[in-house]
Order: sequence, then structure tokens, then C-alpha cells
Amino acid sequence: MKNIIILLTICSIMVTEIYAQPKVKFNGNTVELENGDLHILFENDIKLRLLNMSQAGKTWNIANNDLIWKLSVAGNQGQKLTLTSQTSTYKGAQEVSGSGEKSLVFSWEYLLGSLTANIDVTVAVNDQNKLSQWKIKASLPSGWKVAETTFPIVTLPKSNDSRLILPSGWGVEYDLSAITNSTYINNYPSSRGTMQLVSFYENNNVFYYATHDSGAALKAFTSKVTSANVEISNQVVSAATWNNNGQFELPWATSIGLTDKGWEDAVLTWYRPFSFQAQWGQKKLVEKNHPSWLINSDLWLTGGHANEKELDITKKSIDMFGNQTSFHWYYWHNYDFDTKYPEYLPAKEGFSTIIDTVQARGAHIMPYINGRLWDTTTVSYQSQGGNLAVVLKEDKTPVIEVYASKAPNAVICPSSAVWKSILVNLTDNIQGDVLGTDALYFDQVASARGHACFNENHNHPVGGGTFWVDNYREIFKEVRKKLRPGHIIATEQNAEAYLDMFDLFLMANYPQGTVYKPLPLFPLVYSDRALLYGFYIYNKNDMSYRVKNALNLLWGAQLNGGRTSFLITCAMKANAGFLSGLVNFRKQHHDIFVGGRMLKEITPSGDNPILNIPNWGESSAAVRGALWENQNGSKSILLVNIDTASHAVMLPDSNQQVVINGGECKRINL
Repeated sequence: MKNIIILLTICSIMVTEIYAQPKVKFNGNTVELENGDLHILFENDIKLRLLNMSQAGKTWNIANNDLIWKLSVAGNQGQKLTLTSQTSTYKGAQEVSGSGEKSLVFSWEYLLGSLTANIDVTVAVNDQNKLSQWKIKASLPSGWKVAETTFPIVTLPKSNDSRLILPSGWGVEYDLSAITNSTYINNYPSSRGTMQLVSFYENNNVFYYATHDSGAALKAFTSKVTSANVEISNQVVSAATWNNNGQFELPWATSIGLTDKGWEDAVLTWYRPFSFQAQWGQKKLVEKNHPSWLINSDLWLTGGHANEKELDITKKSIDMFGNQTSFHWYYWHNYDFDTKYPEYLPAKEGFSTIIDTVQARGAHIMPYINGRLWDTTTVSYQSQGGNLAVVLKEDKTPVIEVYASKAPNAVICPSSAVWKSILVNLTDNIQGDVLGTDALYFDQVASARGHACFNENHNHPVGGGTFWVDNYREIFKEVRKKLRPGHIIATEQNAEAYLDMFDLFLMANYPQGTVYKPLPLFPLVYSDRALLYGFYIYNKNDMSYRVKNALNLLWGAQLNGGRTSFLITCAMKANAGFLSGLVNFRKQHHDIFVGGRMLKEITPSGDNPILNIPNWGESSAAVRGALWENQNGSKSILLVNIDTASHAVMLPDSNQQVVINGGECKRINL
């Protein structure tokens, strides 16, 4: 039989979009700001109202349109007030011109007794891109400060086609037609807020709302959904340095843009270019010098306790999946899980034997520690100064978190020199002579939200700002100095600001709510720069196991089979076989998964039935797909059939039919 290779050559022409010169048009009691593509219309009268924004024939009307900002301010006598654009006196708009740019500066004033506060909002457009830039500043009487900002506030009417996309984990979509009373808070940076954006869309028309802040300051993107509207805003606790003798300015702009090309285009056009400018996004996977064993760890399994039974299960799993399997180990330390942190050593008896056995087989092991919690009942919390290192709320009480273990765990401020020393020494001991593992996992660091800290004795400006990420970066610079050659560190989840600190990111957590659709939002931006593994890791032995692992593969991550003791049971035989096929396929296509990038998710047509998936939250097409670009720029479609039956599907934008067997993976080069 002859092999026939068909090459499809696509000639593309690079087109540089040129936008019209920005314009400001005052017309009676309205004023319009536009650049030939994006049009923003305000009512400019007794009040300022954001009437609508339009692009390419789609007009987004704004509800509750005089609520644009809120400021929580505080005086030196302890006075606290909330100022808003609704309750302040509007003073008018001024046009400002710059090189290729037009701005409108809107001004308000608010009387603080006999004194006056002045608030300015600047909205700008330019001839270089379609985005508008929104900034806010305030001039307050001496002794007053802005404690918290909510800006900009935009309220959009819903329709039956309305969808909300949020950066939770991989990314998530909510069908707003079925939601009438929910508030989604995406604290950034965290697992619920991995990136700084919210997208609202109807069909291909997209409303893009983002901050392109390379400092990664703490923020809370908030989406309040009612039966009629969705209110999108960004709440920010001020850092002390943002206030200077009554003068305040939020140190970044919010970017708002419209497109009729779909949410993927908005993210790729506006957010991905920004991500390369930030410190965390500058290196691609192939530039990070990861050890070869990590690159070849196409499968991770989760070890349990440190005993002979677990050792036997581990050896069987290596026999089943090969010696390039790696193990993430939880219950190895001397106390019950989620208690007595950070007093992990000495390890339980038997753990050293497990490490030696796994490594002798050519596999690798990564034990768990927590990167942010200190149990307040430990002797070390008092003797080493944990009580002085804890994050303090504005009322000076400590931030304490309690999990299933019921242990009271203090959230430690990353500016603490003591905490840095503890994490550095643990790294040295666990990856050094005490245990000798190849890797170490720091739980929660890129998952749990950062906190504004009001401890005036800490080495950072009180309040919010960039100190949280800045100080974690300093901690893990020191941790890395203790890593031996070929060793790595990992963390929970994938908040973007931590991508330069860790080698590997566990995709463990679920989004808010129970009805949602996972989307590859994060991979579209970062699949060429972040090595992820796992997908909503709490597993059931049903079709949901197949869907999660299929998406794990298609969206670029290393696979995670879950608890070893769960995977190797006789009941899991079929799903374990499906997982093994995914692992083998991934190993054969590292030119895509290591250094390539995901371009979009695809759903083939033809014989591609919709399957009811228990424990998943929604149905799924039998054959899932993704379009990728490999290291050399060549494009391929990847397909996975999660069904047990074969299907003949049609590729998008093509007459090509592909027959794919049950449980099979395929790559079609374009």
C-alpha cells in the first residue's frame, strides 16, 4: 500500500490594521469618544452617564449607567465614607489630545464637611489598537486617603445568548440565561483569578474587561449577575504608597474593548501580547531548562500513606505505566494532614524506603508541604515568631484559616524573613540528605488568594498592592538556590504571576458554582510557557474520568491518574487502559506539548454524538479536539474519542473525514 501525503499550503498576507485618528465629539448633552472602530457614548449633563459602547454594528447599552466608580476613603480622625459617581457632584468633561490619542477627563467633587474631594476619571482611545483605557485618581484634603477603589463599574443587560467567561483554573463559561442571583468574585492572583480579565459575550460579540498590570497587584474582579443584568467591576485595596498627602492614583489602567470575532480572538489579540511583557511570561517552556525527567513525566499519580501496602501499589503502577511515571505524595509527614505545619520532619517510618524504591525503578517522587500556613498550636509558632509573621487584617486581628482537620492555620505574610528561612531549610532537607527527593510541592501558593496586610511591622507598605507576589518571588529565588541539579519545585494551581517561580502546576480545583463549562482560556495564553498537570483531580470511575483526562491532553497538560490505589483496581481496568493510551500518545508528540501552543478548541462534526457524562456537570461530544501549532510553526489537529464506540467525524473547515476508534487519539497534520 502506498502512503499518500497531501500537503495543504496556505498563503497568508500580513495586514497591519490602521485605525482612524481618534476623535472627541461634543453634541448637546452627549459626548462621544471614538477611533473609527470603537465608539463610546456618554451623557454629559447634570450627571455623567455611560450610555453605550459600540463596534462593528453591535451596540452594548449600559444599565445603571451613572455608577462608574466607588471610593472608600478614610480621614485621620478615623472617619470612613464611601464616595460614588452617583452621590458626587459631576463637574464636566475636558478633551485632552496626545500623539495618536484622544482622552476625555471627567471630573466630580464631593464635600467632606468644609473641605472638598476631587475625583477624575480619564478614558482614552488611540490609533494603535481597539482598546479603551480607563484610569482614576483623586485629590483629597490633607490627612485623608483612598482605602479601596471599585473601578470601572460597567453594568450590561443580559439576553438569552449571554455568556460570562472567568479565569478560574483552566477558564470557565457560565450561561447567564439560567443564572438570576449570583456573585462571582475572582480574587487575583489565585486559582479563581489566574489572569486579570473578564469577558462577556453574545454569539461572537465580546465585551473584554481586563487590567494589564505587570506588577500583579491584588485585585478582586467581581461579576454580579441578576435576572436582568451583569455588573462587572474591580475592587482594589490600596497600598499605603498609593496615597501621598491626599493625592491618589490607581497605578494601572483598565482596558475595555469590543470585538465581533469571538472570545478566543479577544484573548489572543489583547491579553497574550501583554503576558509576554510581564516578568512571569517572558520564557517559553523550551527556554526554562527543565530536567529531562520532568519533561518526560507524561503521567503523575498520587501516593497515599507511607506503608508496605502503598509501596506494593506503587510498584504495580510503575509496572503498569512505565518508569517515567512520577508520584505526588501527600501523607508522609509525622502528623495528621493539615496539622502541625510547618513541622513535617521527621518523615513517617517507611517513607524513605518508598523514595528509594521509586528512584531505583527510574521514577520520581514529589512530597507535599504547604507554602503559606503555620499551625498556631505548634510550639514553633510562638518560639520562632509565627505570631509576628501572620497577616493582619485592617482591625489588626490575624488571618486564620480552618480546614477539615480543624487545625487553626495562620496565613503567613510572604514578607516574613522567618517564613522564607523555614521554606528554604525545608527545601534543603527534603531534597537534600534527609529525604533526597527529586522534587518538592508547595501547596496553595498559586491557588489561595493573597491578603492585604496591615501589620505595620512588616517589610512592605500596609494594605494591598504588589507586595504579595513580590515577596513570594524573593522566597522562591532563595528556595531555588537550594535545588540540586535536576530537581524541581511545584505548586497548586496556575495563577499567572507565579509562572516564573515554579516548574510545574497542579490543576486541582473546581470553579465557583455547580453549572459551568470548562474552557481552555489559560492554555490559549500560556500553553507554550506553563507546564500543568491534572484536571479537577477528585475522580470517579465513570465517563467523567475520560473527559477530564482527554481535556488534560488536548489542552496541553501532563496527565494525572489520581490516587494510585484507585487507579490500579480491577474496576478501573477500562479507564486505566484509556489513560495509558493518552500517556503513550503524549510521549510521541512532545514537539506539540513541549514548546508548541494551543490555538483553539475544536468540535468535529459528522458522527459525533453528545454523551451524558455523570459527575461532570454537562454533556460532552464523544470526540473532542484542539488545534495546535508545534515548535516549528506547523499546525495539527488533535482528536480524542472518549467513547467506547468508533466514530467517523468531519474536521472543521474541511471535507476530510476521520474514523477514530473508541478511546483512540489521533494527530492530523495540516
